Amino acid sequence: MKRLIQTRWIPAWAVLFFIFRSLFDCVLEYILINRELVPTYIDAMVNHYKTRPYNPEYVCMAKHIGYNMCHYYAVYIPIDTVFPLIYSCLFLSIASFTKWKWFRILTVIIAAGAAFDYAENISFSVFLGTAGDGLAGFIAVITLIKSVLFVVNAALAVVILSYVFIGKIVSYYRES
Repeated sequence: MKRLIQTRWIPAWAVLFFIFRSLFDCVLEYILINRELVPTYIDAMVNHYKTRPYNPEYVCMAKHIGYNMCHYYAVYIPIDTVFPLIYSCLFLSIASFTKWKWFRILTVIIAAGAAFDYAENISFSVFLGTAGDGLAGFIAVITLIKSVLFVVNAALAVVILSYVFIGKIVSYYRES
């Protein structure tokens, strides 16, 4: 694993990240049935629906009238199973610019984000296949936590990259 999270792999992980983000957009029409009531995946909407921080009602609505379950299991789940691994490797590669102490802290935050993403995938997959709506609140909370961790990881990646590039520019001008 250590070989996959070196700084030299950042461009490859970034390309894969954007390819998979594009794949999500490509399969949207195939996965969702009623785009007027459920315009996008629960990941994107559960945090914005009716300005509530999380919304189990939206998760229930997505289950009952939004998702084509067969297409979801066949197309979306394989993509969303690989995606956390890709963005975790990207964030860890960027985090490898930091000192060991900070890298260990960032590793925990990045791993937590991926773990919550997998928890959301598993719980929503189970939720779609069951008759009841009891998991909706849990899924909404997991999705909210996953989203917050993803934003934190992305923001930290931007800060680290900015720090590295500014440091390189400053050192270049000091040498000349």
